Amino acid sequence: GYRAMVVLQGIGAILIAIGLGQETDASSLGWLYVYGAVRLLISGFMTDREPESLRSLTRSGRIHMLLAGTAFASIAVAASHLDWTGKPAVLGPLGWVVTATAIATGTALVVPPIRRVALGLIERMHYAAAITWLIAVSASII
Repeated sequence: GYRAMVVLQGIGAILIAIGLGQETDASSLGWLYVYGAVRLLISGFMTDREPESLRSLTRSGRIHMLLAGTAFASIAVAASHLDWTGKPAVLGPLGWVVTATAIATGTALVVPPIRRVALGLIERMHYAAAITWLIAVSASII
């Protein structure tokens, strides 16, 4: 399921960026393209299940973490900075939720007590926020 999710997110983000570029005067589209490309790449590098620490990651796990960090950062920047004439007002606050949950996920990764207790929940909150943002953006240009 995870592979399918990241591939569909990647394709969706790239298609949304193309649509925004054709239908609006959107700026900062590069971040959305980066997010789409990284989500496609990450499908080839699965994460390690319950590593003892970040240092104990396998090669695939390290690549996954690097790509995940890039994905979370790029969607956070896109969601909080992407702008165009007629942009729906709801996207502003929703974009900052995407950014806050991306920051919270990064924090949870590097703070062991938070990682043990809440990383999965925080990461899923980020996915929910990012997917909701992507859907709202795509709906605004249909």
